[in-house]
Amino acid sequence: KTLWMLVRGLLGSIGTMCYTMSLIFVIIYMFSCMAIELITKKMRDSSNPAIADIVNNNFPDLPTTMLTLLQFVSMDSMTSLYFPLIKEDMMLIAFFLPLILIVSISLMNLVT
Repeated sequence: KTLWMLVRGLLGSIGTMCYTMSLIFVIIYMFSCMAIELITKKMRDSSNPAIADIVNNNFPDLPTTMLTLLQFVSMDSMTSLYFPLIKEDMMLIAFFLPLILIVSISLMNLVT
């Protein structure tokens, strides 16, 4: 009886979960496109080897950038990504702050 209630609740929320996943995908895609323009094209050939390494490993193309930005959804070691980049270019705070606020905090609070 209890298991059936849990399964029924899960099946009832599938629509909401699909809409939320779609919304997260679209937002991650938009922020990835912006990251390619703001981070990859600007910092790929940085004189700082640590920054160039972060950019070349985490932001080389759109699919990899999308996977990298998924760390912001779960807040998984995202500091190691944004902290050195913001130290290099303070204007990137205008990119990372909305990403954290929209994806990590707002969207995840909508789900729960």
